[in-house]
Amino acid sequence: MLEDSKQIVVVGAGIAGLTTALCLNHFGINACVYERSNEVTTAGAGIQLSPNANRVFSHIGLFDEISALSRRCKGVRVFDYKSNSQLALFDYMKFKRDAAFLFCHRSDLVSILYAACKKLKIPVHFDKKLEKILTWATTLGVAALLAHGIIIWNQYVNVPKNAIEVDVMAWQWGWQYRLPGADGKLGTTQVRNIADNNPFGINPDDPFGKDDVMIESDVINLENNRPVKILLRSVDVLHNWYVPQFRSKMDAVPGTVTFYWFEPNKVGEYEVLCAEYCGVGHYAMRGGVEVQDKADYEVWLSEQETFEQLSARYEKLNVDGNKLAKK
Repeated sequence: MLEDSKQIVVVGAGIAGLTTALCLNHFGINACVYERSNEVTTAGAGIQLSPNANRVFSHIGLFDEISALSRRCKGVRVFDYKSNSQLALFDYMKFKRDAAFLFCHRSDLVSILYAACKKLKIPVHFDKKLEKILTWATTLGVAALLAHGIIIWNQYVNVPKNAIEVDVMAWQWGWQYRLPGADGKLGTTQVRNIADNNPFGINPDDPFGKDDVMIESDVINLENNRPVKILLRSVDVLHNWYVPQFRSKMDAVPGTVTFYWFEPNKVGEYEVLCAEYCGVGHYAMRGGVEVQDKADYEVWLSEQETFEQLSARYEKLNVDGNKLAKK
């Protein structure tokens, strides 16, 4: 609660700042005012005080003093600009005294407010430029907020050495996966090599790519209690590979490879969602992750097709298709 605050700092010794300090003091709240000028100054000449403002000044005991130096607005007449005939008359004299419209000089109003602050011993500090203080305070505050996040991010991108790499290719609207083969390394890729029989664009001359395990399903199996480094790519628009139970996600950005890592620690089936709007089929861009024990995972892995086998299968289909076309 404000009442429990040690002191409220009000920046600016203008009409608003001085009035705020007086109102806080009225409710028993300590306040002080900081002003960058070396004295109380005003900009402009006359000012109209509405009934709402006058009710505030009446509440803090300054209305009579302000009213004595002001002129009361008796009313407002509205005329037609063509005929100059009167259209309406608003009679302000029927309002209560503290609900009147007043006109006064700004310097008179500020002088009354400043004198009231001095009388109530509300500190008003002049020639106090807070820009440097606020700049450093904001900087330190933001740094304190970011410090923990930087530590977490460092853990997020520093991948353990025993992590297995999983290459994830996103497309409208599905997922495909690639795992390293027996050599433990993923083959290099080029965007120009991407085709139906080579969805990841693996360089056909790279020996490390021939045994890469190709998962054409949108479900990927992972070994329980083994770190996984997710490599994310996209062939079209921005996507995001997100498994809610893993409490982590990362964008798949066209033209670049992003990554992060996690370690599954519970056997089960989990749903993969795209967490970036990617077009009309975004709602249906779903997949799955099945976390298995080591023995079950190795059985599953041995049943998957390698890039070399996939290429041979597509080549055979192409040859058979050409034979049928000739017939």
